[in-house]
Amino acid sequence: MIKSRAEKRTVRLKEHKSIRRSTGVGLIEVLVSLLVLSVGILGIAGLQTRALQMNQSVLYQSRANVLAYDIMDRMRANQSQVDNYQIDFSDAVPSFSNCYSPSANCTAIQIADFDLGSWRADLAAVLPDGKGSIVKTGGAEPAFIVTLQFDNARVEAATKAGQDKIGSGTPIIKQVSFRTAF
Repeated sequence: MIKSRAEKRTVRLKEHKSIRRSTGVGLIEVLVSLLVLSVGILGIAGLQTRALQMNQSVLYQSRANVLAYDIMDRMRANQSQVDNYQIDFSDAVPSFSNCYSPSANCTAIQIADFDLGSWRADLAAVLPDGKGSIVKTGGAEPAFIVTLQFDNARVEAATKAGQDKIGSGTPIIKQVSFRTAF
């Protein structure tokens, strides 16, 4: 079956037409793969943003833990005046002088006031809208509950899709409590 020249030319033209028809298919495949890739990159960027928000929340929680243990350690160091460490969220910071300077000659009550004042100052400086309270529980073995509050609105609002509460003035209070006995 030897094909004539005309038959060969017809076969070539048919092959050439099919090649012409398929030239746009490769471009469409490239565009679809770019679309899939860009959606994947957007997903990764969203995941990274969420991770950063959660890291901020965990940072605040860790700072609250450190500050709670700090005041509990100060209370243990000044056990003779442990009842003077009770304070509510709304109570004013007691006036205090620096009891840790080399020339300071403070009484145990002054040390308690200094501890509370510096603790409250640390809360305000380290946590957003940070506040703290210390309450003594009753019972046969009295204990103290140390509670810290801080505004977690920036983190919480940013994690809710489609809701931008940042700057709305609505605080989202996160509260952590610790119990200690002496």
